[in-house]
Amino acid sequence: MKNKKILEEKFRRAENASIIYEGREVFCFDAIIIPPQTTILLCFHKVKSEWRQGICLCDMPFRSTKTRFTVAGQTAPAIQLWMDTCPEKVKVDVLAPNGKINVYNTWDNGNGQSSSLIQGAGMLIDVSENGRKRYYRCNDGHIRTTFKHLEFSIEIM
Repeated sequence: MKNKKILEEKFRRAENASIIYEGREVFCFDAIIIPPQTTILLCFHKVKSEWRQGICLCDMPFRSTKTRFTVAGQTAPAIQLWMDTCPEKVKVDVLAPNGKINVYNTWDNGNGQSSSLIQGAGMLIDVSENGRKRYYRCNDGHIRTTFKHLEFSIEIM
């Protein structure tokens, strides 16, 4: 590796959720503006990693949030959905009084614990013209950035 810094260091140095990396805007996490009460459709598209892949939906910072996510009758202030245990498409009911949610990729490298927002983690995000659908291409904790470890989309219904 020719003196390349890992994404985590670049995000920390920038003190921002997005950086320009190799000519592209890369996000550590995404902040999605939504109606205070809505449903989103999460679709898992592709995975290309030896590690278990998933996503986290939350409202950052985690302290004293009134945001709630409901999936399959279960409600929580934050949720992790894993590609290997979640349907390919799942509707998530969202109550977000502040009109914002956050999303980022997460992974389990085999130790039974989820990891996120570290090392090589980053996302490329394509937003539809009307802003209702977002397509994510993610790099997990691998230092080599391919942005092919997990691909998923979120659509505001």
